[in-house]
Amino acid sequence: MKRTLGLAVALVVTVALAAQPASSAECSASCDWGYGPEDGPTQWGDLCCPVCDGRGQSPIDIRPLDVTPGELGALTITYPESHLEFSNNGRTLEVSPELVSGEHFLEVGGLRYDLAQIHFHSLSEHTIDGRHAPMEAHFVHRRTSYDLVVVAVMIEEGEHRASFNPLWNSLPTDAGDDPRTVIFNPKKLLPRKLSYYSYRGSLTTPDCTEIVTWFVLTKPVNMSIEQIEAFRGIFSSNYRPTQPLNGRAVVSGE
Repeated sequence: MKRTLGLAVALVVTVALAAQPASSAECSASCDWGYGPEDGPTQWGDLCCPVCDGRGQSPIDIRPLDVTPGELGALTITYPESHLEFSNNGRTLEVSPELVSGEHFLEVGGLRYDLAQIHFHSLSEHTIDGRHAPMEAHFVHRRTSYDLVVVAVMIEEGEHRASFNPLWNSLPTDAGDDPRTVIFNPKKLLPRKLSYYSYRGSLTTPDCTEIVTWFVLTKPVNMSIEQIEAFRGIFSSNYRPTQPLNGRAVVSGE
């Protein structure tokens, strides 16, 4: 009998985690959070959501020698070239498909997740053997309100990536400006090989709910230092530090 993603994930989550995801109702509706010393990640549990201090938080440091093979299967991603909205929300740059359901999606473990948005962090939020990449992209997919899949892609310094130009030539530098519309295929932000490390975790911003199955791709994509610095010129430091693993399993897949 073929295992679904939900069943497979349950096998890698330890009994140390709560059986039900923390509710966003625990969070302060007036929370004003950021990445500074007074409103940054170490303060989120007090300012915003108690679950931000929970035991199943993200991101984490991934130790490849401690990773075991998993049973989630391959990632199948369908992203067509289309009109996308590119905006600055004051904390990151966000790419969103236009409201045409069903065109951009991911399939894994027999389940389908629709792409909700893509956003970027610098430095990377996840680390590999304690090392940050210069940037990290998050592809956020949703099946239900309490079942998210996020694909994380490390961005390393390398040659200029011309395929990023439709986005990077239209960087929205100011928060609150009207979203810019670009024609782009989000697959260009992904490496060709979609091998991954996977674990059960949380959103990395308040409300920090522990409802995410993470797929951190083992292969990075490259940007030139000029492309990286163009983002850092807008957000120089918008990452959450790594959180304790607390006994959770990290598995690998191809």
